[in-house]
Parts: sequence; structure tokens; C-alpha cells
Amino acid sequence: MADFIAEFTPSNPVPIPTPEAPGAWIMHVDGASNSKGSGLGVVLTTPDGTIIEQSYSLGFQATNNEAEYEALIAGLRMAEILGVRNLEVCCDSLLIVSQVNGDFACKDSRMEAYTQLVSRLKKTIRVLCVQTSTPE
Repeated sequence: MADFIAEFTPSNPVPIPTPEAPGAWIMHVDGASNSKGSGLGVVLTTPDGTIIEQSYSLGFQATNNEAEYEALIAGLRMAEILGVRNLEVCCDSLLIVSQVNGDFACKDSRMEAYTQLVSRLKKTIRVLCVQTSTPE
């Protein structure tokens, strides 16, 4: 998780622009889980290149897929609070991206509940695309 945050952390932070700034905001999300706990990271990049980052430790034991969904949900809620209008979402989990985009069916009720929550959040923000990506 620390590597993920470090990868997208700017060396010189700048003021946050208004959410109405032209262009799309870009959000990178990642979640992870192991025997010591679960956590997630969100990096939001504004149209002018300003970076906003947040990391969370989950207060419950989660699978890696659940942690990935929690990261996506946290990021969408951040974007909603900031008033983001256009958002591109990047997630390194092909399963999560494919379920959210409707390409893969959910095979259990927990994943279905996560997918439904993400769908509701996507209605408040114009999500341009949800795609897989890895840090460069």
C-alpha cells in the first residue's frame, strides 16, 4: 500500500482547483488484505495535475477483492464530496473493473452488493470510464 501511495505522490503539492475545472479528474484506487489487516489507497488527480491522496486502514478483515471494492467506493465518495463532475477511474483489479462495467457476473452476494453500491455512486458523478491500470 505504501508503494502505491508513493508512486502517485507529488513532490510539490499545489492548491486544489474547483471541481468545475474543465477536463476529467483521474482516480487511481488500490486495496490489499493480508493476515495483519486490510487497507486501501486513493489518489485523485485534478485536471491541472494537482494530486489528492488518502489511505485508510479497514476496521474489519476483508478479502483482496473486498479491499479493492472498498478503495473504489472510498474514492467515489471522495470525488462526490469534492463535487467532481467528470472522472476516469483506474483500478488494478481486472475482476472489479469487469464486474463494475458489467462484463463479468458477480458470483456471490457480497460482490453483488459492492457492485450495486458502486452503480449508485456512479450516478452522482459522471464516470467516464473504469479501467485497469498499473502504476508506471
